[in-house]
Amino acid sequence: MDVGNEEKGDRFPAIKVDGNIIVDGHHRYIASRIANIPIDIVPGTRAMYKTREPSHRLIDLVLDERDLD
Repeated sequence: MDVGNEEKGDRFPAIKVDGNIIVDGHHRYIASRIANIPIDIVPGTRAMYKTREPSHRLIDLVLDERDLD
């Protein structure tokens, strides 16, 4: 789904979150923030083999106009 589909009434599928860590759907989360459209969050479980801190956290995303070029 691309951001344009939201304008037609489509919804992004929910993202899965373990605590404050996105375990599935970090691209959907970013797209929903860019489109300024809420996205549902459901519980998820981070894989046990992933012991490092993840690079994708559930945070407030701050967009810079230069990012959208």
